Amino acid sequence: MIKAVQVVGYKGSGKSTFIKKISAKLKEMGFKVTIVKHACHELLLNEKDRKMIEQCERYIVTSNNHSLIYIPTELKFLQTVSLMTGDVLIVEGFKNSNYMPQIVCYEKEEDLETFKNGTSIAFVDKKEIENENKILELVDIVLNKGFLLAGLDCGDCGHNNCAGLLKEILEGKKEVKNCIPLNSQIATVKINGNQLPLSPFVAKLLVETYGGFLKGLKGVSEGTVEIKFDLK
Repeated sequence: MIKAVQVVGYKGSGKSTFIKKISAKLKEMGFKVTIVKHACHELLLNEKDRKMIEQCERYIVTSNNHSLIYIPTELKFLQTVSLMTGDVLIVEGFKNSNYMPQIVCYEKEEDLETFKNGTSIAFVDKKEIENENKILELVDIVLNKGFLLAGLDCGDCGHNNCAGLLKEILEGKKEVKNCIPLNSQIATVKINGNQLPLSPFVAKLLVETYGGFLKGLKGVSEGTVEIKFDLK
């Protein structure tokens, strides 16, 4: 299961520094980490790259050390997650996406009131970010308490949105398995190796649609179906 946390806090509270510290420690321990950040400012490109991306749907830049993919549109949260690889997801931004526990970074005690909404698993004073023992403590919290819900706000768990189930899980009243789309067994869809959450309605619709089509083909018998294609 993916270990996921959302790092929140006001500007200047040390969020980026904290993420770098905790990611480095996780990598040192052998975990593969994906970081997703929602920027409030325009992404800066040099003039040559900016003109190039205006003329295409994807602009891929690769070198001996790194590769970058420029997409000329904003990606929604679940779209970014579909690009994830590895064991741990750390999110900065997407403050309205209450699909995982939060770690709150703060500089002033009074700032904490804004973030006390029942979805936090840790609070990090900016002065503690350079403390090695504190980072180790928070790594342990991420690995033991981090998780990611489906993010569909489907209501199948009995709540109006994922935030309701998230709070009950953190209160010990429910478990991640109570997120119905994550445990849909009648159909699974994977994109780039990552399983896509499906509500029971969508899963059933896929089975009925593709199942009905396949049953009309010659030589088809009952069994597990696997379909692969490039999504463009």
